[in-house]
Amino acid sequence: MDTGKQQYLPHMTSTIQSLTVSPSGSSYAVQLADNSVMVLSTAELEPTANISGIQASVVQDEESVINSVKRVEDAKWGKLIVQNTPMVINPSNPSKLILAVGPVQETRRKDPFIMSTPFLQTFDMGTASSISRQAIARNNVTNINITPNANRLTEPMTVNMKISSSGEWLATVDEWTPPERDLDHLTNQSHDVENEKDSRREVFLKFWQWSGESNTWELITRIDSPHFATSDVGKAGRILDMAVDPVSSRFATIGEDGVVRTWIQTLRRRDGVEVKGKGGVAFRNWVCEHVISLGRRELSDEHDDKLKSASIAFSEDGSLLAAACGFQEGVVHLLDPVVGTIRQSPTGLFCGDVLGSGFIGQNLVILADSLNVYDLVTGDFKSDIDIVQDLPLDLEQKQQMFHLAIDSKSGTYAVAIPRFQYGIDKYAAASTQSMQENFSHTELVIFNQEKNEPQLVEPFSSIITSLLPSPETEGYVVLDSTAEIRVVLRKGTQAVTSLAQSMSAQQLDLVSDEIPTDIMQIAEEQDLEVMGLPTPSKSQDDEIDDDGTPVVSQQQLAQIFDIGPSYALPPLEDMFYQVAGLFSRKTPEQTV
Repeated sequence: MDTGKQQYLPHMTSTIQSLTVSPSGSSYAVQLADNSVMVLSTAELEPTANISGIQASVVQDEESVINSVKRVEDAKWGKLIVQNTPMVINPSNPSKLILAVGPVQETRRKDPFIMSTPFLQTFDMGTASSISRQAIARNNVTNINITPNANRLTEPMTVNMKISSSGEWLATVDEWTPPERDLDHLTNQSHDVENEKDSRREVFLKFWQWSGESNTWELITRIDSPHFATSDVGKAGRILDMAVDPVSSRFATIGEDGVVRTWIQTLRRRDGVEVKGKGGVAFRNWVCEHVISLGRRELSDEHDDKLKSASIAFSEDGSLLAAACGFQEGVVHLLDPVVGTIRQSPTGLFCGDVLGSGFIGQNLVILADSLNVYDLVTGDFKSDIDIVQDLPLDLEQKQQMFHLAIDSKSGTYAVAIPRFQYGIDKYAAASTQSMQENFSHTELVIFNQEKNEPQLVEPFSSIITSLLPSPETEGYVVLDSTAEIRVVLRKGTQAVTSLAQSMSAQQLDLVSDEIPTDIMQIAEEQDLEVMGLPTPSKSQDDEIDDDGTPVVSQQQLAQIFDIGPSYALPPLEDMFYQVAGLFSRKTPEQTV
């Protein structure tokens, strides 16, 4: 104020929600809308610290003061929906969780926004901290992000993400369509706004390679419009699903044109000579290996020539690729990914729209209007469970809120299903506002491949936005709409990584023989459990020294420290209290 000079931080990655000045006046603490806090020096405006949590989307439970501010709003879904979060776990470093996130974290339960996700966040579940964040799609961090009419420029949305079994390659799919407000002028000319949006859609398939030098994912190949809309070859078509070969670095995609494409890496050549970088390492490109058409769309009963739902999955040995399309009801094409041909096309395997699929041994699991398990060797159905048919949701809502994950190690598969508080009948007859209030939680159901009965039915108080098999143990990793992680494990197993929770939620001040009640919420007769933290194992032969001091054996300490690699160890506070619990056990005199 003395000099009248203004200073700016020109390019913040997210909206500033609050600002605090330190008591000494030497620092600013800035809270951003992406669940991060940045500390800046007041003299140079240089960042001195940046603390980030999980930046996945969060659904607001109550109306906040921010929502009461009148502002120009972004594009909205126009329906009751909770957007999913593309997420993978790095196989080479199982404690690292990779998520597609956006510049803003919170969304509304009523009339939610379409959340853009142009950034990639790497989160360490072992240390409960964010490691890195980088851009994987077009964004407006370094550009003016406001249009002349005060609307914010929309950014692409990452719709799918897969990682190779080696952890070296990452494939992402992002798409962008112009908002309806930019096409309102076409309604006066009798143009269909939805068709205009589809004709201007941009879809990119990107392949990234991990760089150990820079500790970032480097873009190797970008493929524009890898699939086309059936009605017009020049228009970009949506990619409905993507799969990765578990034994190689081959990827596969299926688009709304009803075509499956496989993608492999080749050596980069210039004038017939291999292009090499530092250390003589050859550069690589990604190209389309095979183009496999699954049948003519116009032969189906539907009049729309675009495929609405599809799913593809590799077998465990990578020798088979299964492709199921919604317009060919009940037909699954079994493809040879190496040759690029259709081996077999069994019929009657599912009914309705396809929401997910996967292999578990010789069985093919398909999530559609029902959950079907088909034995490819015997040709018999092992189960056919109606779990989706009774829900009054459209296809877009099902694609965002239903999740299927398969854990080959335990021989189980899990399904996340949205549930309603007051039942389906009241939901169907309610108004729009009542429907949104009725939509309350998600139910996680785990099945064994040999049994039709659920092994676990666990209701979550929030909506599950992502579901993955745990690469370390027999179980699953769950991300919900409160940006919290839960791990579902078989009883008797111990996770080598702890959950990303706050210190108060971890309850580290409890003694070792006290188990928080909110960690285990499953009945004793079930053989699975939801875990929050690895608890110390109790020794069966607790020894007491002559002076009343507990004797801690080397085996007891090994149970705390030798549970995994160094990068996957629990937080130091947790390990400290486990060791302290061994030395502070009650003697027999104290027990009496």
